[in-house]
Amino acid sequence: MIVANGKELVAATLPTMLSKLILGIHATLKKEKIINNLDPIWTQYIHPSLSKYKLESQYIHPSLSKFKYLTYLDLSGNNFNSSPIPTWFNSINQLQYLSISDSHFSGMIPNDLGNLTKLYFLDLSFNSWLHSDDIYWVSKLSLLQNLYMSDVFLGKVQNLFMVLNMLPSLFQLDLMNCSVITKMRSYNQIVSYTNFSSIESLNLADNKFDVSDLNDLRHMSSSVEFIDLTNNSLSSVPFWLSNCAKLGSLFLGNNVLNGSIPLPLQNLTSLIELDLSQNNIESVPLWFGGLHSLQYLNLSLNHVNYIEDSLPTFLGNMCNLISLDLSGNRIQGGALVGNLNLQSNCIEFGLEELHLSNNNFNDQLPEWLGQLQNMLILGLHSGFFHGPIPHIFGKLLNLQYLILSNNHLNGSIPNSLGKLANLSFLNISNNHLIGNFPCSITSLVNIQYLILNNNNLTGSLPNCIGQFVNLNTLIISSNRFYGVIPMSIEQLVSLENLDVSENFLNGTIPQNIGQLSNLHTFYLSKNNLQGKFPQSFGKLKNLQNLDLSLNHLEGMFSEIKFPKSLAYVNLTNNHITGSLPQNIAQTFPNLTHLLLGNNLINDSIPYSLCKINSLYQIDLSSNNLVGNIPDCWSSTQRLNEMTLSSNKLSGVIPSSFSNLSTLVWLHLNNNSLRGEFPLFLRNLKQLLILDIGENKMSGTIPLWIGDIFSLIQILRVARVHSITTLQT
Repeated sequence: MIVANGKELVAATLPTMLSKLILGIHATLKKEKIINNLDPIWTQYIHPSLSKYKLESQYIHPSLSKFKYLTYLDLSGNNFNSSPIPTWFNSINQLQYLSISDSHFSGMIPNDLGNLTKLYFLDLSFNSWLHSDDIYWVSKLSLLQNLYMSDVFLGKVQNLFMVLNMLPSLFQLDLMNCSVITKMRSYNQIVSYTNFSSIESLNLADNKFDVSDLNDLRHMSSSVEFIDLTNNSLSSVPFWLSNCAKLGSLFLGNNVLNGSIPLPLQNLTSLIELDLSQNNIESVPLWFGGLHSLQYLNLSLNHVNYIEDSLPTFLGNMCNLISLDLSGNRIQGGALVGNLNLQSNCIEFGLEELHLSNNNFNDQLPEWLGQLQNMLILGLHSGFFHGPIPHIFGKLLNLQYLILSNNHLNGSIPNSLGKLANLSFLNISNNHLIGNFPCSITSLVNIQYLILNNNNLTGSLPNCIGQFVNLNTLIISSNRFYGVIPMSIEQLVSLENLDVSENFLNGTIPQNIGQLSNLHTFYLSKNNLQGKFPQSFGKLKNLQNLDLSLNHLEGMFSEIKFPKSLAYVNLTNNHITGSLPQNIAQTFPNLTHLLLGNNLINDSIPYSLCKINSLYQIDLSSNNLVGNIPDCWSSTQRLNEMTLSSNKLSGVIPSSFSNLSTLVWLHLNNNSLRGEFPLFLRNLKQLLILDIGENKMSGTIPLWIGDIFSLIQILRVARVHSITTLQT
């Protein structure tokens, strides 16, 4: 067995002939090929739940060094509490595979790892406190094929590429985020001989390389299949890239490429995956459509404003594309003009995912989109599209996600959308749509997210709304719906989020709303609802966010059946009466926001409110509260806003307020508070607003107030009883 007692990792009662020891939880596809090639002799596995748990220990006990025949050691994904890599690893000299990835090792990488001359797989990655000043020891690992050192600090290594040049079998190299010295030119004579003739996969992402650094890697293998140069400082691509005829995946995102797509990419006819996102690219040339093997293309977050010929012509040439992302550019409507025609070498359009959001189209949605009948995801939000939603969208029968939000679309929701039987996500929010809620879309039996807020939809909510039996989220706020909430809404038993706020609904909350037992968020604010809270309200055992503000709801607060799961409660601007329960901390044990302003709540503020350490905001303003403010606030609370204004509170400002160091807003105005300006308020150094006006306080304002409250934006002491000038 393996004993992990919190201090050390000890091997006990294991056969010393063990050849494989797997304690890691990060086994990935990149390792499967290696694992399958291991010698089957003496293969034994230790699997202490690889996916759910991880070992934790102060260090690895040297007893593991007894396994003289061990060829495979995986300790990845554990926690060795910043201990150093054991120097005795070198004594397990039969090792072929060693992985300590993401295991919280730290310190200098021991040079003795160079004695493991049979290694062909070495993974030291994602131990961000590991470092090395000289990795000459790697040159001794002549059989090494896979080397992963991502997130290991190599910023002081001067001979990195010279050493790697000594590894004749290296085909997978990962040096992501290693702070590799960027000015290779300073030792150009060494680097220029670097021979990566066997490399198939190269990851140099996150190292601030510029193109002159990478041009020195002139002997890059023509057989390389994967290159990741993401998040560097490339203003152009290295010249040797055009020779990588077998390159299938190329990542150049988050660099400073500008102008047109780099010409050296024209020869990369084997490319399947290309990421050029987050650059300054402005145009897409005609030749780019000749990369017929491309399946995944990301050009998002650039400055693209010109596509030579047009987007439909481009898509017609690249019929093997599965995913195209052009979001976050400056493309205008002219790029959409044209017909979508298959080229002679194409059978159908393979496009499954198209993102055109956040552009400047200022045009109508093109009809040719309806021809992309393999489409699964269509993202067209924030594109300045106007006009109606085309009926031809009803032909996209495989569509699962349709996002048309934040445009200027008008007209009604077309009945043809009801044909999209596979649709699970529909967002048409923030447009200018009119008409009634269409019952035609209730045939979308797989719909889970329906988001129609911020439009001009009108009419009463139909009973057919209850047919969305699989609906998870329904957001229809900020429209012009009127009438009562249909009883059929109780049939939405899968619903977790319901927002019908800012409409013109009247009547009462449905009595059986408690049947929505999965409800997490319930917003009905700013309507004309009236009556009492339904008795079934307490059955909403998963409810965390409740906003019923700006209605005409009534009833005694203590009689409302609140579920204990609530964190956010907003009942401001209603007609709620009665007192707050003395055991309010038991009523709301998880409360973060208690917003009850502008009601008719009376009596005193309960002391148990101080026991809710999760509280972030309290608003009890404009009620009929009386008595003293409880003096029980503690430093364990993280209150940010407290508003107790416009009540009938008396007494002094409690001294325990000094413990609320995170307080930003404090409104105590329009009460009957007495006493002098509290000196203990000097502890509230984060205050932006302090309002104690319209009270019966006296004394003077201290001079230190300007120094202590350096961030304050609003200070009100108006119309207090007798507060006078500043003094020390």
